[in-house]
Amino acid sequence: MELIRTWRQTDKNEFLEYIQQLSKGQKAIDFTTKIVNTKNQCLAISCVDINNIVRSISKGDFLSYLDLKWVDNHELTIIYAQLLGKIKDFDLFKSYLDWYVTTIDNWASCDQIRFPINNKNRKQFFQLAQIYNKSRHTFIRRVGIIILMKILSIDNIHDIIKICDKFFDEKEYYVNMAISWLLCECFIKYRDITLNYFLGDNRLNKFVINKTISKCCDSFRVKNEDKQLLKSLRKK
Repeated sequence: MELIRTWRQTDKNEFLEYIQQLSKGQKAIDFTTKIVNTKNQCLAISCVDINNIVRSISKGDFLSYLDLKWVDNHELTIIYAQLLGKIKDFDLFKSYLDWYVTTIDNWASCDQIRFPINNKNRKQFFQLAQIYNKSRHTFIRRVGIIILMKILSIDNIHDIIKICDKFFDEKEYYVNMAISWLLCECFIKYRDITLNYFLGDNRLNKFVINKTISKCCDSFRVKNEDKQLLKSLRKK
């Protein structure tokens, strides 16, 4: 199928037939469905095939594809999420992202979003993250945390760890996991600042601090002596 094109609603059936042929089979479908934990149909298409599809569509009128809002199965959500990163204008990107995040029902469809972040729009992404972090929807909050991880820098590390404190009463597993992932990156990149935060009067819940420590201990980017120090900070 020719993927470099202007897309129309009438192309949907042909495209679905095309991607269904790339499925790795029922066993892989069952595994993907379980791991991703989505209510959407899974086709179990390889990352390589999805990347090739996204690359081809992006060479044509990819906005016409995004306008069709095809997110009927898990792989279509991933294609959509990755294509978002091809939009360079922040306001236009946000308009598509604001719709997409309302459709997410699993962690993978959050983590596959591509963000066109640059030095000019970092503050806009920081503001967007704070809006998403206040959402009632689990996976929109997760996207907000992921944005913070993508824009993490020496200029905003203090603000980001203060934001993590606001999630002290977070109950959702996938949000707490994202916060732990973010704090692990904070420690790896800005060890002293983050360590002082851990040692100070932070409000991190037990799950987040212990999962952050586990992630740091699993990372080859953290020194062994730091791993031992972090283990002593686990909450019982």
